[in-house]
Amino acid sequence: MPASTIDLPSPEATHALAQGIASILRPGDVLTLEGPLGAGKTTLARALAQALGVPPRAVSSPTFVIINHYSVPTDATGPLSGGELLHIDAYRLSGADDAPSLGWDDLFDPVTRRARGCRAAIIEWAERIAELIPADEVRLTLSPTGEESRRAVLTIHDSWLSRPGVGQLLQRPPTRCRTSGRWVSPTSLSYPFFDQRSSHADLFGWLSGSYRTSRQPDPSDAEDRADTAGGNDVPRPN
Repeated sequence: MPASTIDLPSPEATHALAQGIASILRPGDVLTLEGPLGAGKTTLARALAQALGVPPRAVSSPTFVIINHYSVPTDATGPLSGGELLHIDAYRLSGADDAPSLGWDDLFDPVTRRARGCRAAIIEWAERIAELIPADEVRLTLSPTGEESRRAVLTIHDSWLSRPGVGQLLQRPPTRCRTSGRWVSPTSLSYPFFDQRSSHADLFGWLSGSYRTSRQPDPSDAEDRADTAGGNDVPRPN
């Protein structure tokens, strides 16, 4: 299964990654979140729910209730429109034997272990109920690298690879738009710009001569450009 390591320098970058994941979710999907306490699992789950159109005030940690049910608005874009997102925290479960009392079989198919109906699920501490996790899960492992920064390892099951957007999610990290300063999801159609307006502003900067770079030009830049413009046989001045 292909995996990608993604550095997330800020909560805003984490939200941009969550938007990318939300854009590829389909009914039945299970996303598992791994990492130590304080790694940001609930933060990412909250961002993903919001990306699906769930009101921020409706999203809370399910540590004590185990399962939260979030209704996805009918006007949301994507296959989960009008469906439900399950947010599960298995930290307080001792194993799969605790699941039946939660109505697990009403929410997940006991054979495929996938979410039933128009549902997708996010499961924190899924290793505690490993027997209940489907074979085609998508796994996101988070680890702190600073006070607000995180490193994510996203592992995608092979069965997901044909979905639109999955390739971009694996190959492109969230990035900060250089004209608006806002973070951009890996699956955004306007990547690496936040939107078309930002892209047009960047193009205008080039055409008008007002474009600014983060450093002054170096003489070696011209030499490197000469090498790549017409092949390595382009002569350099002595």
